[in-house]
Amino acid sequence: MDVLKIIKDIKKIRGKFVLANLVVGCILHVADKGSDVYVAIQYLLRGEWWWFSLTLAFIVFPLTMHYFSNKEDDINETNQQKDSNRTNGQEDSNATNQQKHSNATNQQDSNANNQQERGGGKPYPRSIQ
Repeated sequence: MDVLKIIKDIKKIRGKFVLANLVVGCILHVADKGSDVYVAIQYLLRGEWWWFSLTLAFIVFPLTMHYFSNKEDDINETNQQKDSNRTNGQEDSNATNQQKHSNATNQQDSNANNQQERGGGKPYPRSIQ
């Protein structure tokens, strides 16, 4: 029974460890971006335009790539949803058309049988679709 208790304790600790890593990772990311902005401002105040622009590029470029990367994922998901809706709509449409055709064929057959029973001559020809 002691082994089961140890395993449960490890699972509790593991969850706290993952949460701590998440919090520390977020804090370090914000601190890194903040220090980059601080350095860029220092370069700007010193008049070192080349280093300022280079530092600013290293701040803005990853954010831009992240934005466009997520935008492309959103576009792909939207297109997949449209494709699946289109496919479902076509299948529903095809099923409806087949049902209509089946009903029309059954109606023609029943009309032909009725006319033959009444002795009206030849049955109606089936339409070819």
